[in-house]
Amino acid sequence: MAESVLGAGRQCRDLLFLPIGTGIAGAMILDGRPYAAGGYAGEIGHLRVHPDGRPCGCGGRGCLERYSSASAIAAAHADRTGEPVSAAEVAARVAAGDPDAVAVWREAVEALAVALAAYATVCAPELVIVGGGLAGSGELLLEPLRASLAARLTFQRVPRIVRAELGDRAASWAPPCWHAPVPRAPEHLMRQPFLRTHRAAFE
Repeated sequence: MAESVLGAGRQCRDLLFLPIGTGIAGAMILDGRPYAAGGYAGEIGHLRVHPDGRPCGCGGRGCLERYSSASAIAAAHADRTGEPVSAAEVAARVAAGDPDAVAVWREAVEALAVALAAYATVCAPELVIVGGGLAGSGELLLEPLRASLAARLTFQRVPRIVRAELGDRAASWAPPCWHAPVPRAPEHLMRQPFLRTHRAAFE
């Protein structure tokens, strides 16, 4: 939430903060206020972007997280080439024009655009702030994402897409920004396998 007050989202009342790392989450700011819906809101990583797609730890299939997270990018590249490398290395190979890396990257970008098009239709953000480890790839990710999202939207407001400014500092600045505890996720969600291993982060 600090990004909306001190970072890239300052002075913006409607935005989505989209951290992309091992998984994908979403922090929603609507009309200048954080929106949590009792802990249910913001699970953009589990929007279905491919019907009957890859199985996800949440129990669904085709979730965004299975195509566009750093872990998914690394896994897709390994499946394609037989070579285990990190998402950062895949990004470096994209920049160098490696065709396998480019194909994996394009799939990840397109999946993000599908999810953001759905979000833009419902919530109409002015701004999408991309954070997390994958944001380190900068315009290599953001430029094609902007183009793909704009091509999918017709009447909807086209959000600006920018990189987070605060990086690792955001977590330490969030509490003084909102003067309120982070809502605890509902207990039935805490029992799900994909959250169980990260329970401390939600309590």
